[in-house]
Amino acid sequence: MGGGAAWTHLHGLPGAAPVPAAQAKAKAAPAPVLELTAIETRPPAGQTCAAVQFQAAAARVAEVPARDGHWAPSRAAGLCDLRYRVVNRGGEELSVWAFAARRDGDAANVRTRAFARERHLPPGGALVIDGRPPRDLAGALDQGLVVAAAARPGEALRRDLNDHADGFGQPISPRAWDTFRRNLDGVRGLAVVAADHEIRP
Repeated sequence: MGGGAAWTHLHGLPGAAPVPAAQAKAKAAPAPVLELTAIETRPPAGQTCAAVQFQAAAARVAEVPARDGHWAPSRAAGLCDLRYRVVNRGGEELSVWAFAARRDGDAANVRTRAFARERHLPPGGALVIDGRPPRDLAGALDQGLVVAAAARPGEALRRDLNDHADGFGQPISPRAWDTFRRNLDGVRGLAVVAADHEIRP
């Protein structure tokens, strides 16, 4: 690369800061210490979500861990609430960033959102993210969650991830989202866990 600095962009969002190639991963990142769980709340048989909301019926709560980067598909029908829980299972405090994308059926773009901008999670601490689908869901909905964590992030990494969090909130192409996910895996010192969730009507 000669004497100049080489840069690797995490994704193509306008105003996104690049990551120095010197931060590119030279060896495998530390084993992820984050646990991802989907929490589904539904009414008991013969009852409604309204009955659960007003405590006239006891909710049925199912906790589903992510497996191999996926959650089992869920049905929107009868779904009162959906949350994603991120738990720090390591032995030290982590700085955590959480990014999400949502794509409706054959939509050309995915909608993005940053749910956490450098949130600090102590050992055993949890971050809960709202994953409720639209009430009028007509077709399959694909949701993706990416969580990045570092125990002692450098200033350049912190600034870059915070800049990316600030840039989310707009539609991007599926390719840009995939590139963002892939390039996060290439940053040394950053543990990344991700999972996809299909929600059907």
